[in-house]
Amino acid sequence: MKLLHTFLLLLPFSVWGQSIATDSLDAYISKLVSDQEYNIPGLAIGVIHNDSVVFKKGYGLTSLEQGHPINTQTVFPILSCTKAFTATGIGILVDEGKLNWNDKVKEHLPDFELSDPWITKEIAISDLLAHRSGLRAFDGDLLWYGSNHTTQEVIEKIRHYPIKGSFRLDFNYNNVMYLVAGKIIEQVSGMPWEEFMQTKIFDVLGMQGSSAKFSELTKSPKYVRPHIANKPIIPVSLDNAVAAGGINSSIDDMLLWIQMCLNKGTLNKKQVLSRNNFETMTSPKIPLNNRGSGSYGFGWYIDYEDSKKVLYHGGGMPGYKSIMALYPEEKIGIVVLTNKITMINEGLMNMISSYIINPELTDWSQNRKYFTYFSYSWDRPENIQISPNIPSSFAKYCGVYEDKVYGQAQVKMVNSDAILELVPSKDKLSGRLFFLDKQRFKVKFKDTFLPSGEVVFEMDKNQNIMGFKLVVPNDDFNFDNLHFRKKEQVNPHK
Repeated sequence: MKLLHTFLLLLPFSVWGQSIATDSLDAYISKLVSDQEYNIPGLAIGVIHNDSVVFKKGYGLTSLEQGHPINTQTVFPILSCTKAFTATGIGILVDEGKLNWNDKVKEHLPDFELSDPWITKEIAISDLLAHRSGLRAFDGDLLWYGSNHTTQEVIEKIRHYPIKGSFRLDFNYNNVMYLVAGKIIEQVSGMPWEEFMQTKIFDVLGMQGSSAKFSELTKSPKYVRPHIANKPIIPVSLDNAVAAGGINSSIDDMLLWIQMCLNKGTLNKKQVLSRNNFETMTSPKIPLNNRGSGSYGFGWYIDYEDSKKVLYHGGGMPGYKSIMALYPEEKIGIVVLTNKITMINEGLMNMISSYIINPELTDWSQNRKYFTYFSYSWDRPENIQISPNIPSSFAKYCGVYEDKVYGQAQVKMVNSDAILELVPSKDKLSGRLFFLDKQRFKVKFKDTFLPSGEVVFEMDKNQNIMGFKLVVPNDDFNFDNLHFRKKEQVNPHK
């Protein structure tokens, strides 16, 4: 996730109480949320400056279908902002003398393996937290996304993924490595990760509405529903990827977390993390690229604006988005949570911080151009203009297939439709097949998060089906890791 720079506020406010004219800001956000260009179902925001909460409010509804008004106690998934909590958990154990940042992973998880034996032996906790394992960005995400694989199974399966990057040299954002860090917390503390977060962070800070279980998010009929194409969808459970993105929280709770971070580990004289280990987490560990100043620490992106440090992290899942940012030298902290993916989170973050830092430079009339509309292609309904005709030879495609790492898939007829079902994630990754030619079918998954793709069948010289691969162009999942081999022929109508 990339910070947008030089955001400017639009209105020359003459009087700002506690850094922000709250009535004017409230009116502006209300208008922005309801703007047809964004059409945000719901948003919650909180701002801290100089050790005080200067603005917090909820907007819109939990759902566009019989939803409830959002306020600052409404619970959202914070998604990958969770990573800073997991890194803090490791820091707490360092403070307690139970491990060190540079301990080898194998010291605490003897059965852990990657496909490269040398990296397996050398990889340290710090490498997990800094995304420098050598795995590609997002490798392994299909193992947990909407699947029935447990966290432990995901960790065990990642050993089969090839290392295509340079260990400790390449930054490649990888969620599964945070699951490994979560398992280390469990192993060393003797507590489930969720209990550790509750005991060591939530309870200490007074984050009474926060949790780390999907059932806690959805137990209330008023829970925030994610939206795609302006329709509420069923959220994806992150219970098997909880240490990478599974915390649920509210603006009121997240402001306590942000205040603790601005105070470098302490809130109201209660220490969560030592100042030294907070500084360790938030110092650069690996550059994001060779062109700019951006880097990653442990659970935080790090950048500089006018030579002043900015710490931030965001998260996204189908129909949800989160972002949090700290400007330590300016004593500013901002959190924005939404139930739709657009760039409004980044826009508000940069707009508000820019005004607080340089109010004399703002020009309200220029603001709109910085709030560029942003929506992934799957946030608009996709209309497939292809005939669903099924070839007379379709029976030969039907059967049970298996990828040795991911698991099984089935190709079958359901009523009069040709269907592909990826069994571990069948509620999300099942879809209708549309005939293109004898080797290719277009597939449109149930999951509206994903664009349509292609199933490319492999045949021997006698035109017998041997297996298939998936081509699904997207920025979030590496379908090219999957290679399904045919196990058995089945009756297409069963």
